[in-house]
Amino acid sequence: MVRELNHLQLKNPADRRPGPVPVDGAPIDLDEVQRAARQTAARYTPGDVLALAQGLFSSDVTQVRLLAVLLCGEVGARDDRARQFLRLQVSLDPDPLVREALAHAFDMICAHTGYERALADIADWLADPNPHVRFAAVEGLRCWVDRPYFADSPEEAVAMLTWLDGDDSPLVRRSAGLALGEIAARYPQLFPPEALAGLTWPLQMPLALDPMRGD
Repeated sequence: MVRELNHLQLKNPADRRPGPVPVDGAPIDLDEVQRAARQTAARYTPGDVLALAQGLFSSDVTQVRLLAVLLCGEVGARDDRARQFLRLQVSLDPDPLVREALAHAFDMICAHTGYERALADIADWLADPNPHVRFAAVEGLRCWVDRPYFADSPEEAVAMLTWLDGDDSPLVRRSAGLALGEIAARYPQLFPPEALAGLTWPLQMPLALDPMRGD
């Protein structure tokens, strides 16, 4: 399996579209990493994919760790061990690209599970003591009301996000504020003045939707 994925590291960076540049300096094609994860997960059992991901995650190369994270996202709906690996191990990685991938992997798990069936997992991650797990749950599902179930039940998304009012992590508060701002732009009726007054932090409108933006 590892041999089949070597092209991700050996391919000439000039042949890839520009992407985020990790500390090791090699441009990353996130679409290619996602494609490799999807193809690998389709060919092997969840247990084999998890074992591969755990081995890859020990790499010092950012791109390889991103692949490990997305592999877990591909199989996490079928293997609780993959979800726990993301939550307990991947969330400790200091690389912001890996944490971004964690958010994407969590959304993949919710999509494969079905967002309504995943409500308990979403609530669990939002209540995790690790702020990077909470951030992954909030950020991964943005824009929440574009996701099935939440598109039909936006009030459920609002209720879950307002749990984070007063969160001790500025990163989590900002992500939740942006997520609520996206919902408020589409469903202002869900945000009466009395409800807004009860929040200890304001909604943060995305720049593209912010009426106060000057450009």
